Amino acid sequence: MGHSTNLLGGVRVVDLTRLLPGGFCSSILRELGADVLKVEEPGRGDYVRSMGSPNDGFSHAFSMLNVGKSSIGLNLKSRDGREILEKLISDCDVLLESFRPGVMEKLGFSFARVRRINPRIVYCSISAFGKSSKFNLVPAHDLNFQALGGTLFAFGDKEPGLPFVQYADLCSGLYACIGILAGLSCRARRAIHVDVPMFQSLTSLLIVPLSRYLATGKDNRIGEGLLFGGSPFYGLYQTKDRKYIALGAVEESFQRNLLKELGLQDLANAKGGRGKALVRQSLRKVFATKTRNRWADELITKDVCATPVLSLAESIESPWGDSIFSGGVLKTPFARSRTKGKLVKAPTLGEQTEKILMKYGYSTNQISDMKRHGAVA
Repeated sequence: MGHSTNLLGGVRVVDLTRLLPGGFCSSILRELGADVLKVEEPGRGDYVRSMGSPNDGFSHAFSMLNVGKSSIGLNLKSRDGREILEKLISDCDVLLESFRPGVMEKLGFSFARVRRINPRIVYCSISAFGKSSKFNLVPAHDLNFQALGGTLFAFGDKEPGLPFVQYADLCSGLYACIGILAGLSCRARRAIHVDVPMFQSLTSLLIVPLSRYLATGKDNRIGEGLLFGGSPFYGLYQTKDRKYIALGAVEESFQRNLLKELGLQDLANAKGGRGKALVRQSLRKVFATKTRNRWADELITKDVCATPVLSLAESIESPWGDSIFSGGVLKTPFARSRTKGKLVKAPTLGEQTEKILMKYGYSTNQISDMKRHGAVA
């Protein structure tokens, strides 16, 4: 679909969220063609702005999540800020928020009130456990959800490990996006409230490990089951330079092709535990004869499901696959980071505030006055 993607052209999104889940959701909507307006707290803005090292005045993470969006600084605790938000809501298609349950009600923007302002709106809420959960007021972040969901003990290890990817944050952003798209498809009849719990978003990914646990009563362990190393054709093999090649040859056709490419076709009929052990031992010996890059060059285009194991730094400039990073922006399936050859950037805090307020009839004097009182930025 690439840069021509414009499936949501004309759809206006007001994004009140901070951090990864909501930002990831609205970034996908933006890449599908929606016009996304970030509503940020004056002064601090989205917390992701200060996450990690700066890039163009704010973090690389913020740049990746918010490229192509607009920003308005509103103090929602002020009367003027709430009045402006009401105008934005009356004029948009989607309202996205990730406050703790009850906060939007206190601000005066419950779903019941918002649908009176805009009877066709898709109102999406992202929260820790969902509004109907008995834990709905419990504060938590991605690490807490992964701890509760069992994902920190990936293979039944005795010691948990910190996650490399924020799965709960990002998966809840995906579910929010799916819910919004579903809401947009039928919103002509009524306003819709999409409630996305982050914890259940994460645990919905546990299909394979949970099904195996339910079947065996055992935690997933290295060396057990097809996807956890039980097959010699699905795993990691060390190369001559002490790096690794990943094999994902699940299907028999890929397995036969691999053995043929490696000169091990005599093992094609090896079955059972002893046969698997022989195949695994033979693969270890063969892969130890050449460097990782040499094996990658030889096998990447073959029908064998073999790829090099890369560090994040290597993956950015990898010659064995599509680039994951371009011009300061993380590439995504629906990337729209460039317009007519010009790189589109993330907004500074309140970059579009004056333009938006003037559209709604506020004078420069009124805007200046609201800035002095901290209602807008």
